[in-house]
Amino acid sequence: MKLVERPLTIISGWPVMGPFEQLSTLVPNAWKRFLETQPGIAVPAEGYAEISTHLGDGVYHEVVGILHADSETSHPEGPVTMTMPTGRYVFARHDGRVEDIGHTFGAMQKWASSRELTVGHHKLDVGYRLSNGPEKHDLYLQLVDPAEISPNAR
Repeated sequence: MKLVERPLTIISGWPVMGPFEQLSTLVPNAWKRFLETQPGIAVPAEGYAEISTHLGDGVYHEVVGILHADSETSHPEGPVTMTMPTGRYVFARHDGRVEDIGHTFGAMQKWASSRELTVGHHKLDVGYRLSNGPEKHDLYLQLVDPAEISPNAR
């Protein structure tokens, strides 16, 4: 794991919103709907992506789809475009089952806490190929100044 700076990140795709315990059902359904709206779309070289934003009280807003380098890039058809702010992030490479990505994010949170870093609301996962086998994913966990976090979102 290491600290990295990320530029503004833009994703276009299909939205998901719900409590954490429902995401394991909602996210696969969102991938299905996204792919249905993008017939014949090629998998990007880096893979598809997912941005997750914790809204507070255990509720998350996520978008599954395609990343864009900047706002000048053409966006695929899709109901939602979401941004993730420029800033410092914890980075880790997950190499394994998609179902185990949550464990890697958990290790990233522990790593940040052990260094007295404050985790923000945003997570980025890049590398989805929607295959049945293990995949390599680049994971990013936002870091913020503690004063930027509202008490109800922790």
